[in-house]
Amino acid sequence: KGPHDVPLDGEMVPPRQWFAAWEYCGETPGEPLIVPDDHKVLEVGCGTRPWPRADYYLDNDESARDSLSMDAHGRFTKGDAADLPYEDGEFDYVFASHIMEHVEDPRQVAAELSRVASAGCVVCPSNMKDALFGFHEDDHKWWALPTSEANTLRLIKIDPAWIAAIFDEDMSKAMHQMLRLEHRRFGKEGRKLKKWFNRSEPLLDVVVNWEGELKVELLT
Repeated sequence: KGPHDVPLDGEMVPPRQWFAAWEYCGETPGEPLIVPDDHKVLEVGCGTRPWPRADYYLDNDESARDSLSMDAHGRFTKGDAADLPYEDGEFDYVFASHIMEHVEDPRQVAAELSRVASAGCVVCPSNMKDALFGFHEDDHKWWALPTSEANTLRLIKIDPAWIAAIFDEDMSKAMHQMLRLEHRRFGKEGRKLKKWFNRSEPLLDVVVNWEGELKVELLT
């Protein structure tokens, strides 16, 4: 048995624990993100769990370089997603995970992603995912909502006063412990919750695989 294979009502808790969106945001939810080998790939907002497939990386935090392999350090750039330091059409593909919810102007960022690449993938937490974890990142400005419109990211503006009124750090930490980390202390019900989360996390993010132009629909 693996570390998460805990018996539950005659079944086994799925051993899969997701660590980064590129592990589950492929064309089919739950499958890894894959692009052709000959594509020149940029990751915007690589953070602490960069996509190994990317050829170039950009983040607004210089410390993100430390998460890259040594041979990738020279392909890292500190920069702003709203003003990418690359030529038009320089890349075949761009990946941007969990950055659009932080930016002031998502349309500007989408225009920049579309300018430097001909296709890509953006990932954002849904309002349900943010709520499950007690709105643990207080700098989120937007929630993402699913839409059937192709090449379109649908966002709704967050009311920061409402979030501030209900935010509780202890609640947020407890939900992370129960859903993502050590579930055994929560007993049988905790195992049920973790089993559900392991299965459902790929659907709790909004994933947009786009070609040509990434569009943003803003609901305010």
